[in-house]
Amino acid sequence: MLKILLFLLFFSLPLAAQEQWLIKVDEDDSTVWVERNGQVTHGDKLRYRFIKDGCDVIQEVFTFYTMVNNENIKSLKGRVLGLMINDQQVGAEVMFALPFLSGHSVWFNLGHYYVDDHIDYWGSTKFYEVEIVDNENFMVADFFDIRVNKWDMDKFAESLTVGQKKCKSL
Repeated sequence: MLKILLFLLFFSLPLAAQEQWLIKVDEDDSTVWVERNGQVTHGDKLRYRFIKDGCDVIQEVFTFYTMVNNENIKSLKGRVLGLMINDQQVGAEVMFALPFLSGHSVWFNLGHYYVDDHIDYWGSTKFYEVEIVDNENFMVADFFDIRVNKWDMDKFAESLTVGQKKCKSL
């Protein structure tokens, strides 16, 4: 019985943490991050970055964790990889790949957007789903063991608005 309770407690805590956006203020870096854990891989985050004196614009970033351990993973830096985001084909630049746990955390940059425009665009979306896709010059399985993640967009607009207010108060 104790093992079952420990199992439920251990696995329910990450699920509870997914239920909200986290807003992190880094005063030393004059940055505010609004982020949420993924539903497929907890710890992979969808992030929106505000920078002091530019609080009307956000940078959209997400991470994918991989355990493939391809020795050439760092060569992805600067490459634009094909993605499907909610059934729309886009590209994202690989910012860097960092060693993490038994694999690597790969950071993707989707660009900079005006906050209000982004809220208008994504505000009514229930989920934000990213799939890294193969193309003639890139095979996903060579670098990533999990090619899909999904984030709940509940309270997206409210969270970005709070992040923007915190940015303006830096």
